[in-house]
Amino acid sequence: MAEKLLREDYYNLNNLESYGSPITAVFGERGNGKTHSALEKMIRLFEKEGLESAYMRRTEAEIEVIKNDIFNDIAQLYPQYKFELKGSDKAGYYYTLNGKKFCYLFALSTAYKMKGTSKPNLYFTFFDEYIPENLQFLKNEPNKILSYISTVYRHRKFRVHFASNSISYVCPLLEMFKVYPRDDKEFYKVKSEGKLMFVLQITGESSYREKMKKSDIYLLSKMVNLDSYMFNNKALLDNEAHIVSKKPAGFDTSLCAFKIDGKIYGVWINNDTSAFYFYDKFDKSELNYMAYYIFPEDKSEGFFDIRGYRRERSEEHTSELQSP
Repeated sequence: MAEKLLREDYYNLNNLESYGSPITAVFGERGNGKTHSALEKMIRLFEKEGLESAYMRRTEAEIEVIKNDIFNDIAQLYPQYKFELKGSDKAGYYYTLNGKKFCYLFALSTAYKMKGTSKPNLYFTFFDEYIPENLQFLKNEPNKILSYISTVYRHRKFRVHFASNSISYVCPLLEMFKVYPRDDKEFYKVKSEGKLMFVLQITGESSYREKMKKSDIYLLSKMVNLDSYMFNNKALLDNEAHIVSKKPAGFDTSLCAFKIDGKIYGVWINNDTSAFYFYDKFDKSELNYMAYYIFPEDKSEGFFDIRGYRRERSEEHTSELQSP
């Protein structure tokens, strides 16, 4: 039988906040309190210091879906407060706390519209559900994040916090800070000119996790091989099931080559199983026109920008859809 979960069993932002970094992120199992802890921080900031916050999602469509429910659960723990949604889709939504504005609702995709506006009391921005399960990010997303920060905060102090389930550790935010999480580490810190600017936390063992492992949900997740994702922070979509460790018979089709950190990797495919084989020791004369670089520093003669390939494929797909 599952044990009753107490408030102290859930995730708390305090350890991450103690670093004092202006930008933070936490990735962890679903339902462990990541969102709840951030919403409580909004209430504390407004209650104690009169500071406003912003709740962010990637698109306006996401905001429309969840706008009425953001504070439903937490309101039960704060009966002394009345949370009300105000505004409109055109003018923008916000929440009031006992009649006073305390939390804006923003979409990253349209944050550029705020240029020229002034929100001097806005201090904390919380980007919830940062990594979508379909891994569909915005074009030039790091630029949009930085543009939002510079537009809203300008020269003021700020806190921007991201939270996500452990779907994947490959995303624009971590690429922006060059953070590549490993299973055995909880905190990752990034400095710029000696100043701490970003801290990522991968939630570790907790009483929440131990109690949930006695629940029916845990038993069900084990049946469908999702227990590592749901309760041990193994990124759901970061796996190598489609990549074989050595080149066996059948991998005869040379697909392409990539240049990564100055090293060239050949890619072969098994046409029967669609499995891939990556290897850096091969006859470079085998390289054909399909040789790509991913990062600008690897640009060199004979290698093409992978983004150009993606644009070509997108245009081909569009032409196919428009064909009679």
